[in-house]
Amino acid sequence: MRKWTAVSVFASLSIYTSFFTYYDTLATNSQGKSSHDVDKAVVAHQRLVSDVYTPLEEKLITLQSQVTFYENAKIKEMEGNGLSGEKGFGAKARSFAEEAQKADYEASELKPIVDSIGTLFKQDTSKIVSEKILENDRKALAAVPKKYLPKKYQNKPDLERADYVDEETTVKLLEPFHKVKRGEPPAIASLMIATMVDGMVIMLGTAIEPRRRNAPFEVPAQFFSSVILGIKNACATVIKAFDKSAHAYIGLRADETIGLRGGVDLVTLRLKGRGSDFLEEFYHAIDPKTGIIDFIRLQENANTTFAIGYRMLLDELRNPRLQLVKIEADQWCIVMDYYSPLMSWLREEMLHQGEQEEEPGIPENFYATSRNVKIRIPQGR
Repeated sequence: MRKWTAVSVFASLSIYTSFFTYYDTLATNSQGKSSHDVDKAVVAHQRLVSDVYTPLEEKLITLQSQVTFYENAKIKEMEGNGLSGEKGFGAKARSFAEEAQKADYEASELKPIVDSIGTLFKQDTSKIVSEKILENDRKALAAVPKKYLPKKYQNKPDLERADYVDEETTVKLLEPFHKVKRGEPPAIASLMIATMVDGMVIMLGTAIEPRRRNAPFEVPAQFFSSVILGIKNACATVIKAFDKSAHAYIGLRADETIGLRGGVDLVTLRLKGRGSDFLEEFYHAIDPKTGIIDFIRLQENANTTFAIGYRMLLDELRNPRLQLVKIEADQWCIVMDYYSPLMSWLREEMLHQGEQEEEPGIPENFYATSRNVKIRIPQGR
């Protein structure tokens, strides 16, 4: 009885200590960092960027687009080619000038802030440990003026360490228990390998009798020894596979991505009315035979916010990331190779806007005033 108690204790200790060796090999990446901890820190960093920096960057882009639009609209009004048809610096021209000045003031105030914090938020997280990611994010958050912070960050100016670092790993001795309990695949695999290799070696070693003439376990021992050798060779192959660098991910084709709501960017437009009506009018302005967009019809829309929104939407679809529309012979038109995918996206987004507008609890006068409408556009070709 004492013999097997001692064997069980030493077998457990051997398995427990071997766990660390196998786990460090299976769960550590090429930079020597725990993949679980780094993934947790990267997710927290990306959440911070999405909550704080991205809205400021999008707001700056929107303001700059508004400045350009209002300036062009003012010039057309002064030349007599605007919506009012009046030549000179009339009421409509003054209105456009005031809007342009207001947007330019906001943009000039916001741009230095976005430029200064951009390098802090756009850190390369692939080569640093989770503690360093947390330290850099705290510096980035502290650099943002309080009035530009979302409410939840104004009330909680410091970042939680638990969101970045796995607190369970601070007690190294209890790490195997926590990782196996959490169900991490590397931890479970390490425990199985350590149990099979170390446990079986100890059990077989105690089972072999010292006198060869009375060695009934000799044949089974040789059999299990060959099995253990095979397992160790297999483990070596698995470890080499973990050490190899992964192949670069190849993204989806344009015709696959453009229709998916998962791969989209958001463009916020200030509209008075329904987003579905805005997109429906845009749809009717497209010639299905030539792909030409009736820009004059869009700009003469009685709803001024719609006219501004169409120009901003076209500018976004024309930017170098997408290039889904272009200006050819002084006419806006769709790149014909992307006509069908673009129409599919437009129909999907019209349906999506309609579903949002049908949600219960929306008051009748909700669409009578200007509000922010988020339009989902394809992320890129």
